[in-house]
Amino acid sequence: MKNRRNFLKSSSLALAVLAGAGIPETGFSAPENAKLPTSKERLDRIAFNTATILRYDLPLLEQIRITHAAGFRNLEIWFRDLDRFLAEGGKLADLRSRLDDLGMRIVGGINFWGWGLPDDEKRKQAQTEMRRGMEQMKVLGCTHFAAAPAGIHNREGISLSELADRYRAILEIGDEYGVYPQLEIWGP
Repeated sequence: MKNRRNFLKSSSLALAVLAGAGIPETGFSAPENAKLPTSKERLDRIAFNTATILRYDLPLLEQIRITHAAGFRNLEIWFRDLDRFLAEGGKLADLRSRLDDLGMRIVGGINFWGWGLPDDEKRKQAQTEMRRGMEQMKVLGCTHFAAAPAGIHNREGISLSELADRYRAILEIGDEYGVYPQLEIWGP
């Protein structure tokens, strides 16, 4: 009990000293007339990653409804959910219209295409799938998607130089569509 009391006393004293001292000068100060963003404006700058509700296996339109209800304007979707939406008869133009009506936009897509694989045939297949995804994102007004080099983890002999060349190849494909792969590296 004595240790806890000493901790609380010293913590309280430290907080009081810090509060009285203020924030140290950093050399940066905002203009006096600077307007801080509102909560809504801050939400406009970030996107809801639908991976956070992935385990519920919700249809894409339900994910959009939830995202909108939570106050987000932007979302990042999984391509497999978009594929399911389309397979069930949904149309890209209708989805874009619905998003526009809600004041929302898709700002990113997620898939694990094997664009970084050393196998030429698998990589070519992944690039074909990426082209289809880029075309879909373009119709939806989205300009970026996550490009994790799926399938290369825990493999021997992956050359980072060759991986960089493979990434360059998908960036060039992105130039054709105006939809760009953002390199996303995951840890082990």
